[in-house]
Amino acid sequence: MTRLFPGRASHGRPRQRQLQLERLEDRLLFSGVPAAAASVPANEFINEGFNFSVAFSNAGDSAGFGPFVDVVVARGIDVTAASYEASGLTLRSVGFWDVTDNRWETLANGSGTAVTTHPLNDAISLVPDPYGMGAGDQGAQLFTVQLPFGSFVPSQPTATINFTASLDEPGAQVGVPLTVKTRAGFIFGQDALSNPSTDPPTLQSVQSTTITPTVIELTKSVDAAEGETAAGPNFPRTYSLTLDVANLKTVGVAGESANQVIFTDTVPTGFTLDTGFGSGGVQVAGSGGATLVSASIVGNTLRVEFDAVTGTLASDEIVVRYRGFVDENVVPDGTGNDETPLVNAATVAGAVDGNAVSDAANVTLTAKQLAIQKSVSVSDDDGSGGATAGDRLTWTLNFQVSDFDAFGNLVITDTLSDGLDFNFATADTRIVTVSENGTTLGPISFAAGNVSSVINPNGTTTLTFRLSDELTATALGGTLSGDKILDGSIGSGPTTGTISFETVILESFRTTFPSGDASVDVGDVLTNDVTISGVSQGGHTETDSSSASVKISDIVVEKSVYAINGVLLGPGDPLIIKAGDLVTYHLRVQLPTADTENFQVTDFLPLPVFNLATTGAFTFDATLPSAPGYNAAAPVVGFVPTAGITGRLGIDSGMGIEGVGSATGFAGSGVGINTGPGTVDGAATGGTTGVGGSTGSKRPGGAGATGFAGAIRGGSTLVRG
Repeated sequence: MTRLFPGRASHGRPRQRQLQLERLEDRLLFSGVPAAAASVPANEFINEGFNFSVAFSNAGDSAGFGPFVDVVVARGIDVTAASYEASGLTLRSVGFWDVTDNRWETLANGSGTAVTTHPLNDAISLVPDPYGMGAGDQGAQLFTVQLPFGSFVPSQPTATINFTASLDEPGAQVGVPLTVKTRAGFIFGQDALSNPSTDPPTLQSVQSTTITPTVIELTKSVDAAEGETAAGPNFPRTYSLTLDVANLKTVGVAGESANQVIFTDTVPTGFTLDTGFGSGGVQVAGSGGATLVSASIVGNTLRVEFDAVTGTLASDEIVVRYRGFVDENVVPDGTGNDETPLVNAATVAGAVDGNAVSDAANVTLTAKQLAIQKSVSVSDDDGSGGATAGDRLTWTLNFQVSDFDAFGNLVITDTLSDGLDFNFATADTRIVTVSENGTTLGPISFAAGNVSSVINPNGTTTLTFRLSDELTATALGGTLSGDKILDGSIGSGPTTGTISFETVILESFRTTFPSGDASVDVGDVLTNDVTISGVSQGGHTETDSSSASVKISDIVVEKSVYAINGVLLGPGDPLIIKAGDLVTYHLRVQLPTADTENFQVTDFLPLPVFNLATTGAFTFDATLPSAPGYNAAAPVVGFVPTAGITGRLGIDSGMGIEGVGSATGFAGSGVGINTGPGTVDGAATGGTTGVGGSTGSKRPGGAGATGFAGAIRGGSTLVRG
């Protein structure tokens, strides 16, 4: 308040003097901020289904109540279903936009009654229109989806809603973008009460994107591991051109040569096409039953023409294949890592409904004089599925020598990441097979004297396979020559080789801990890099590299509503609760390996149904209830593993309360080295408080979700380990 004090001016008149008050600092208000981010494909086929998603999050600093998402789709987009994880959600149609009356109406034909408020809360007005609809939006449809949570806190995992839809004629037209708009909101605003005069619904600004209907798509591929090949006729490569046509749409006009489906592929210089491959140098296939009209190869250009083809729900109406090889002198000798990328582009053209359509695709094939590729597989699993500590891995190295070169002093250097141990002692796990121009050696065990294994200070292991030394005493000799090098002609066969060896996944890292913990456990990635080097016939050292990796299998989480007031729920039983009820959830965490670190389960309990600030933490029991009356009065505390892990899991008091009381944590003790799989299994029971937003009962399914894996009713659970 400003007060005035009398004073005396210099000329004797009374004057007014204003009291200066110091401005108070801005008051920080906590609020939940709903945010929806749509992921919509830029292009999809007309007359076919597609999926898009909307990711919901809370970008504020406190909980919001009654999360929902609005979706507006243009006429021509037919949305049929919505789901969260594996659970279906109610997709509610709110209305259709009518440009004549400039309003939302109940019917798409413009003769419906006006829709003036949102079905989830009358306080959300649709007049004036909040979605930015215009004259070109006739027939657009508004949907709303209520998320299966009563509340949503800022730290809660993003909830992704998946929508099933299709682009349907006549609303959808090829090449004409269709609009998708989204808006997130909290039905009840910043508290759980339905009090819009003091706490109105919280709404995000409208977001907009588009999707464009298409009719054809061309893809191209080549059958070369890691996209590379040694040069020469002994290393033929087959290219595939695959045309996908939108369902029910016809490309080309049957019987009209001027309106055919025409493929054109320009092959780069240095790649020789095989004119004896198939008919006219091509093989054709596909589900569309298209008739081949002609195929020709002129220079480096392949041209293939088909009669009209009609699209189906398959993705391969026409497939064109052709074959060839990399010529001599394409890859220069003497530049070290000698390779030449060969890029070739293909196009397809035709007409749909009298309008020209086309698409293009390209692929790169890298030509090399000396090439190597690497792969890995689990060769001895402990039974837990996937790669886990104690398993044996088989690494396979495949290498090739160009038909037009020869290499001596061949050495393969392989670097294992920390967490892997080379099984050096067992000779039958070091296998080499080499073929040179039709002569094959092996498979034989790589001699121990020609292999070295060094554990480095950083925990990695360097393996050195001295290949030329291994071959010197054999009929092949220490130099591997390409087919043309030996006798000046092609025809004896390729020069290739394979080395395989085993490693064991260690229980603990030696030196480098990627996650900060020494144990090799869920989610850790183990890598392996390899380089081959050799001296070419021109006296130059050439190299090539490859890599592969494995990931330790991850966690699987399951959660369900198990009982209400101790009464077990059966399939199809209604999930109805009221204030004061005790709800039992079944939590199950399956670990492919019991090697875990910092194991923690964070449960985002639905507000205000379960408010930890007033009801206290949930209690846990390792034994699921088997009879009515369980925990009806005094739940038993306890939540322990059932297999593989030792130690009891208890409430982690260090986690505190999330937001206004929606989360609690459970941390493991005694979780350590154990090679077998483990399961954490138990029941969590807690009492409900007054249910906000309306009077009466609420459904647990409308009050929570899960953030790691699997759909959950009545709570959001995030597992870390």
